[in-house]
Amino acid sequence: MICTNKKCNKRFIRIHHSQKYCTRECNRKASKLRDYYRDRQNNKPRKRNFNTNKLSTVKRKCCFCKLYYLPKSNHQKFCSIKCRDKDKKTKSYTYENRKKNGLCVECGKVSANKVRCKSCRLKKSHYQKLHLRKTKQKLIDTYGGKCVCCKEKIFEFLSLDHVNGDGSKERNIMKTSLYLKAIREKGSGKYRLLCMNCNTSLGFYGYCPHQFNKEMK
Repeated sequence: MICTNKKCNKRFIRIHHSQKYCTRECNRKASKLRDYYRDRQNNKPRKRNFNTNKLSTVKRKCCFCKLYYLPKSNHQKFCSIKCRDKDKKTKSYTYENRKKNGLCVECGKVSANKVRCKSCRLKKSHYQKLHLRKTKQKLIDTYGGKCVCCKEKIFEFLSLDHVNGDGSKERNIMKTSLYLKAIREKGSGKYRLLCMNCNTSLGFYGYCPHQFNKEMK
């Protein structure tokens, strides 16, 4: 499926049959453009929202004590640090209790000697797959969008390669995502983008057949 946003036009796999855009950002940008042209035809002024005005007037409800307060930032969820710490303690207490009693950690239903029930496990795996796909797409965009050796552009065939061949050592040490680290260290020269064929041939044999074909030509 190709993204219907004219500025994007990327290929993606649909999660739902009615999905038209590859990401939420594309959907948001397309809706903004639609609103802009519609208001332009009707000769209406554009509405502008400033976060600074919202923060000074709009009150929020605290997630723990349910009292209303004026937030100091857009990401603030609790009225004070005490409420935040109490919320953490209660969450950890419920997690441990549910785990001891053989209940699902998230929904509280009976699970067969496992931390999560079947539906919660499926939900978590689905979100993890989506997150991994997004990070991989970001990695591909930062490193040129194609294989360095054979110029392959298909998303499923592309992979990250270590130039020095120390990928297994780094994976054993790493605690966070390797894709995010590669995105941060773009100009270091440690990583490059290769397709699975080129990557496996370099790993097993130490060379890629595409290099010999280029030399013969």
